[in-house]
Amino acid sequence: MQFLWRLYQRRIVNVNINVAAAGFLALAPTVGIIHLLTTLTHMPEPEDMSQGQKLFINGMTFIVDIFFDVVIYYGLHWLANHSPWRSEKLADASKPQFLKDASIVQFERACLSPLFYVIALGGQNLLLQLNVNAAAATAVCFTAAILVSRVLHTLWMLRQERLARAKAAGASPDANSKAA
Repeated sequence: MQFLWRLYQRRIVNVNINVAAAGFLALAPTVGIIHLLTTLTHMPEPEDMSQGQKLFINGMTFIVDIFFDVVIYYGLHWLANHSPWRSEKLADASKPQFLKDASIVQFERACLSPLFYVIALGGQNLLLQLNVNAAAATAVCFTAAILVSRVLHTLWMLRQERLARAKAAGASPDANSKAA
């Protein structure tokens, strides 16, 4: 168990777990709201929906997902890295401030969000065109988008770690990449 905790302390592991968890935890309220939206507004089944109704579902999904995902991520990040009950605390001088630390990750995610939403919402719309239920289309496509964005964000963070190590060692990051 201690091994897992030490592994979780690595920023790259911690960020990936928290981001993926936030994405998957945000799916539940997002799918639930989309289901309620289509049920309460008496929207027809996907095969009978107009293109405008399908785009409305895409737009609502986008807004609801962003809201829940960001709120959940900030909560998980605080619990994992900044809460007072955390047993292994970093020295105050080396511990990044909560909002700065979490916002850096959110900025990186925002850079990847166009691809994320092309996969998530583009896929959702494609599945709606194929007459798949709106809730199922949302769950499948957002899961695929989470997986793809986690792989890309991990590669980005690995590169950042490598550059930071090279800078700390006094080597030029460009010299390391040319030597490799």
